[in-house]
Amino acid sequence: MPGLTIHRTVRVVFVVALAASLSACMTQNPFGNPLNAARATSGSGTSKAAIDQGKKYFLNGDYGNAERYFRIAVEKSANDVNAWVGLAASYDHLARFKLSKRAYAQAIELGGKTPIILNNLGYSYLLQGKLKKARRHFLMAARKAPENTHIRNNLTLLRASEKNMAANYRSLIKKS
Repeated sequence: MPGLTIHRTVRVVFVVALAASLSACMTQNPFGNPLNAARATSGSGTSKAAIDQGKKYFLNGDYGNAERYFRIAVEKSANDVNAWVGLAASYDHLARFKLSKRAYAQAIELGGKTPIILNNLGYSYLLQGKLKKARRHFLMAARKAPENTHIRNNLTLLRASEKNMAANYRSLIKKS
């Protein structure tokens, strides 16, 4: 069982370090427009205003207020994919991963597995230290949008995180 304790310690250290250093590594506009222009839903005017406010707060790093406005947008227009993606991304930055998982599931149900949603979901798993799931989602996103620099950057970040985690694990094993 000592190996399990070491693994948990490495994971906790990794997640804390990752959360502190990676907040800017998600796409600059992580909610973007996950749908093709032809499939985009506009929602009601009040929903759009709430989404715009949510984006403003999100881009300023105020994830609590971003979450509040995206939640308002979802309540006003439950079929607005952009509201769900923004809500999920906000939950990720608040480390409310169970809620972000539900929001991403709703976004996928409404808009499908778009590269933006897959990339953001991969980033969510990266923040949680679930590197295999992160890799799977980043690779699915990359197959759909191979030229997307945000997805490629997140794959590079994932590889660096895997190396860092392996080095930390080896270091802890040597100490024990």
